[in-house]
Amino acid sequence: DYVSVLRTCGAHVDFVTVNVSSPNTEKLRDLQGPEALSALLSGVVAARANDVGFVGTAPLSSLLIGKVLANNGSGAIGAVAEAVEQVVPQPVGVKWPNDVIINEDGTWRKVSGLLLEGDMDENGRLAWAILGIGINVNVLPEQLPEAVTPPTSLLMAAGHPVSRLSLLVDLLARLERYYETAVNGQSPQPAWNRRLVTIGQPVMVSQVENGKIVRGIAEGTDEWGQLLVRDGAGTLHQVAAGDVTLRPS
Repeated sequence: DYVSVLRTCGAHVDFVTVNVSSPNTEKLRDLQGPEALSALLSGVVAARANDVGFVGTAPLSSLLIGKVLANNGSGAIGAVAEAVEQVVPQPVGVKWPNDVIINEDGTWRKVSGLLLEGDMDENGRLAWAILGIGINVNVLPEQLPEAVTPPTSLLMAAGHPVSRLSLLVDLLARLERYYETAVNGQSPQPAWNRRLVTIGQPVMVSQVENGKIVRGIAEGTDEWGQLLVRDGAGTLHQVAAGDVTLRPS
């Protein structure tokens, strides 16, 4: 199937992902074993190298990416922020919990967002996780939607087009390092905390779980990454999920 995809689409795409981590596809994760995965990747790489049925220069220009996300670490935001820092001159931060933002002329603008979904096994441990990352790369100003947090793109911040392939390669390398660090027992939370521009700021939080709106000062995060917001009455709220808006002080 992957050879067929490369044969049909190889000349028209920047990369092809070999995905063996979908929880919704029956028996797909059986391919994560060393023997099965080696056979799969060897077949795809061999077909690519042998130029079997490909159009033009597709075998040499297409990037193959493997996606196996089991027990994923939570350093992805740091990896994205670091990759963005390599291509823009402005300060890069994080708006709790998962937006990467760039400070353009004193205004924080969103350039990337991340979503992470997972499930636990019978022992209460993380069984699998699926990570989604979106980055506005070469998006023109008129193509950006209106939003509560103003959007931007790497093109706008850097002042020139950015190679998506180079950005992707750099990002994947940084993701791998964060993953290995987490597997070795080192939490990425301290580095994430240092990037949070939300801390110490007046915020308005629309909570996902109950629709409640909390207004106050973001004082920090707890060991689970929940945002701690103290309202005007002095009550400390623990926010697990929600849409956070920075408010004028």
